[in-house]
Amino acid sequence: MPGYFWSIEVITGRWQGKATLFDMDIDNEIYYDAKNSVNTNLPSSHRDGYLLSTEYLLTDSLTLGANYTDTDTELTDGSYEGNT
Repeated sequence: MPGYFWSIEVITGRWQGKATLFDMDIDNEIYYDAKNSVNTNLPSSHRDGYLLSTEYLLTDSLTLGANYTDTDTELTDGSYEGNT
């Protein structure tokens, strides 16, 4: 699974933020089909994107947080090659 996964986290007082970048080539991914109770091998795929998250400690027992993820996926093998 060549690619990269980079992450940085900043914590200051009651606030923290995190940013993550990723780029992955995935082979031999297994998908569980719950409807038919079987495992299925998926074709190769490429995924890249980023995650952003933040949290703020409002009180000692209450935290407010938000997350955002953007992912671009493309099948790189099989009958659906090139589809996103």
